[in-house]
Amino acid sequence: MVGKKNVPIDATDVDYESIQESNFYYLFGVQEMDFSACLDIDTGKVTLFAPKVSSIDRIFKSPPRKRDIEAKYGHATVYETKRGEFIKKLKPVI
Repeated sequence: MVGKKNVPIDATDVDYESIQESNFYYLFGVQEMDFSACLDIDTGKVTLFAPKVSSIDRIFKSPPRKRDIEAKYGHATVYETKRGEFIKKLKPVI
């Protein structure tokens, strides 16, 4: 599942105030934007995919670190750039 994305106002440095998509929030409790999640039905394990953060955003927006996200939501967290590798390891059956 994919959560709600940030929507910039005229530039990338200011975003509209937004609220997480309700179903995503209900299922995973995530309030931050640009997250996605994977739910393994067999085990019930949830893995969150945190958005890729640029070096500039790290300086000016100070996004939460991986360990902070895991502590806040209680789910394993993988960065968005590793999502493809993570799903290949699951070997989903279609």
